[in-house]
Amino acid sequence: MSTSPGDSARHQSYGRSVSVSDRGVARIDFSEGLQQWTDGSMQVRGHSAADRNNIHVDIGHHIGYTVCRRPDGGDSAALRPSRMSAVFRLSLCAVGAGEQAMKALEEAMERVIYLDNAATTPVDPAVFEEMKPFFTERFANPMTYMHSSAGDVAHTAVEEARVRVASLIGSKPEQVVFTGGGTESDNWVLKGAVEKASRERLHKPGHLVTAEFEHHAILHSALALQRQGYEVTFVKVGRSGIVDPDDVRRAMRPTTLLVSIMHANNEIGTIQPIADIARVAHENGALMHTDAVQTTAHIPVDVNALGVDFLSLSGHKFNGPKGVGILFVRDHAALYPFIDGGGQEWGLRGSTHNVPGIVGLGKAAQLGKERLPGELERLTTLRTMLYDKLSARIDRIFLNGDMKQRVPQNLNIRIEGIDNEPLLLAMNEAGIIAAGGSACNAEETLASHVLTSIGCDLKEAKSSIRLSFGYVTTEKDIDYAADVIPNLVKFLRSMA
Repeated sequence: MSTSPGDSARHQSYGRSVSVSDRGVARIDFSEGLQQWTDGSMQVRGHSAADRNNIHVDIGHHIGYTVCRRPDGGDSAALRPSRMSAVFRLSLCAVGAGEQAMKALEEAMERVIYLDNAATTPVDPAVFEEMKPFFTERFANPMTYMHSSAGDVAHTAVEEARVRVASLIGSKPEQVVFTGGGTESDNWVLKGAVEKASRERLHKPGHLVTAEFEHHAILHSALALQRQGYEVTFVKVGRSGIVDPDDVRRAMRPTTLLVSIMHANNEIGTIQPIADIARVAHENGALMHTDAVQTTAHIPVDVNALGVDFLSLSGHKFNGPKGVGILFVRDHAALYPFIDGGGQEWGLRGSTHNVPGIVGLGKAAQLGKERLPGELERLTTLRTMLYDKLSARIDRIFLNGDMKQRVPQNLNIRIEGIDNEPLLLAMNEAGIIAAGGSACNAEETLASHVLTSIGCDLKEAKSSIRLSFGYVTTEKDIDYAADVIPNLVKFLRSMA
């Protein structure tokens, strides 16, 4: 095996079988050889490996990486470094510390640090346990409760969940309307409220105000309304990532029917002054909606303190199941039904209730309310800790959006001199799962519209990553991420 100059330490190898994803990421067991990837030597961080069955990589903090691709010359040509390419795990040798080093390496390679909680969160075990009976013995349709004891059990469970959600957001139970998630709720309120107010108040298409950095559930719904003849104003957002209520005021017109501004941005986590914006909307005769998917159960959310007419939330963002959410509706008469059908949800949303999902959402709401004070403080501490540690070890690192007006579980940073795709792939191979932007936008290769809306250029947007924390995140996870990420950044910069 090739070694570093002057290095006489004993080396031990550690291998994994080859696995290749559809994105070209490979984890290689070098005991099987590199013949399937190259028939020549490979250069790794300055070390030449003539033996294709063994690659030596110095271990700094458990794991070393390279970013490689096959050149266009052919399948058997030697692998060479590239900024934008597949990531290959090469840290298969522990250097100089015997069994203890090997144990540390094995633990590091097995560890998974999940820092993508803004995309989704794991279902809490207590939530799952409460859901389980409603898949099996308590399977009845809740709408049969008038004549069926089994239906009454399901109906009671749905209504108990409604009370729990209402308690979390400070509403009346009858103002909580169950939906299939945040995206459905957003679509419904924009299309249902704007259309109804346009027909009944203006007798022509009206005007909607929203912001440039909204979730695509809002942006695409607004564009759909625009295609139908409605007018839409997209308010600009500055570097702080916070909407100025005065900008909303300037956007208002006599025909404005609805203002929709998210409570906190899903990528940069900045909290918006919703109460102030709601006052602007109401002073001008418009209704107010906020998408609270990123804030519910993470910071205090009270529909009356916020002054909103509508609020969207989604269960899977706070340890509930996917596929279930709610739309808070202050006045049922303010919008048209979204799904025509049966009489479920006061005739506003037809379709048989997703009883297990609703039960899970209710339990998650209960747990979220109980844990909120402690988790708000704990996650704020962890976020600050990680940013301070990364800032101390990485130069030219910057925060996207305001740090103080931010949900506790979000850290969005840009790191000059790297591209976020190879960094995220390398982090994934190190067992750290994070994101470059919204999960709903993951298949797009364009820069994040959120980051460009706050003034980042293309290069800055493509050098940004989002680290988001949750109930399962520990201080040990933060320490590990703070050790690994700077090493990966240093290496990727050296390859630029």
